[in-house]
Amino acid sequence: MKRMIELLVMLALLAAVLPASADLIWSEDMSDTGFLIVPVYPESTDCCSIAGCTVQDVYTEILERYYTAVSEQWSAADLAEAGFCFMMADVYGDDPLNNVGYAITDFDRDGSCELLIGVMPTVENEFFEKMLFEMYARDEEGQAALVFNGWDRNRYYYAGADLFANVGSSSAFDSVDTTLQYKDGALTDLGFATDAADYVWAQLQPLSAFKSEK
Repeated sequence: MKRMIELLVMLALLAAVLPASADLIWSEDMSDTGFLIVPVYPESTDCCSIAGCTVQDVYTEILERYYTAVSEQWSAADLAEAGFCFMMADVYGDDPLNNVGYAITDFDRDGSCELLIGVMPTVENEFFEKMLFEMYARDEEGQAALVFNGWDRNRYYYAGADLFANVGSSSAFDSVDTTLQYKDGALTDLGFATDAADYVWAQLQPLSAFKSEK
């Protein structure tokens, strides 16, 4: 009975935050958690499929700058001065263009894609696992605008559908661990935390693929 109540509460929370266009499917989880509720979006929209889409002109200049910064392995100070997440410098490794990735995806299903920059699964460092560096969206004038910029004390992760986790602290007395919903270029705090085990690898492709698309 307790498990059923928990399940109904989870369903109610998801129904409140998922877009109307989302469907729900049920998949049995073989662990002791019982069942998982998995949000599934339609295969495509006017903009692109949920798996990603080709580079839009509005993001080309930004991706050109990221490509240059990462291929030249800018220092953390240079990245910060350029307005980029300085932690990218910590994941360059031996193959920087394949360790930093991007995705252009319509997260809120409004027909306008957003740009994500984040860590690729090739980075074998638990601290950076599934971490996102930046997110951009198109503003009312159709120009790229920054939605979030992460750093070590203000980290972002993808939580599936149009949800993102924000974790960090500025001091021993000031910390954040919450779930944000993206819609219309802005993030809304939903007031509950997402367990780190539920973070999702965003479907990024390596920056090395950017030049091959052009």
